[in-house]
Amino acid sequence: MSSNQENTAEILKVIGNHSVVKLPYRDFPSITVQGDTFNSLISTIRYALERIGTNAAEATSTLQLLSEELQTALDEYEEVLGQHGFELPYRK
Repeated sequence: MSSNQENTAEILKVIGNHSVVKLPYRDFPSITVQGDTFNSLISTIRYALERIGTNAAEATSTLQLLSEELQTALDEYEEVLGQHGFELPYRK
């Protein structure tokens, strides 16, 4: 594989703050996330963890919202894979 091939990616779809990208040396596309969005995801998890002992309801609510956000991204990923003829890289 040449150096140029290693640095070439196919963008299958840009979806808000994340994208579905196919790298030439990987069998399945990836979900890419903007750095600031990734930082926000980690901050949300830390926020919820800090509240587990003092406000479990708030922690649960925060984690539920985060779970829904990530599920939406995964649903979009699966849709893009289907549109481009890829099987899922995992079992549902």
